[in-house]
Amino acid sequence: MTELSNQDKELWEDEDLESENNDYEEYETTTFQYDPEKINIATREPTIEQLLRRIDEKALDLAPEFQRQANIWNQEAKSRLIESILIRIPLPAFYIDRTNEDEWVVVDGLQRLSALEQFVKNKLNLTGLEYLDLKNKTYDELEIRYQRRILETQVTVYLIEKGTPEEVKYNFLNELIQGVYAFQIRSYVML
Repeated sequence: MTELSNQDKELWEDEDLESENNDYEEYETTTFQYDPEKINIATREPTIEQLLRRIDEKALDLAPEFQRQANIWNQEAKSRLIESILIRIPLPAFYIDRTNEDEWVVVDGLQRLSALEQFVKNKLNLTGLEYLDLKNKTYDELEIRYQRRILETQVTVYLIEKGTPEEVKYNFLNELIQGVYAFQIRSYVML
């Protein structure tokens, strides 16, 4: 191995020390506005069919007042979501508030769930697909194997449980979700 010159050693040592000091100072000044011990988020992997059943039973609220309006995506964006499922590309995780067992609330994933519900209820014709030749098909017009693939696809759902502070549900998760999407977008662009 090549030995570092004295000047290089000093440079590395100074940068490491400075970096460590900054990290320590940053850690020391961090305060929490809520008790992290009270945050309770469970991970589940239900099928799309299970989520759609909860929507039909009015046990999964797609229109909470803090959410933007459903069905903002255009027909092509919705169709591309369906195509992603059909070619087995995993969907981003959903965030759902389950503090009320009788009525869950969508925190993130409203557009995806709305598109899925619309398609399975034959209110959407596929258009603008990139990989499959299913132009203008509705759910009922798909081969049964594709219908099953949609309904039986498991998705990742983060369930916000009882006891989790309100500010965590919406403020903290909003920041987390934005970070996750930024990461996913960067990952997708790199492909």
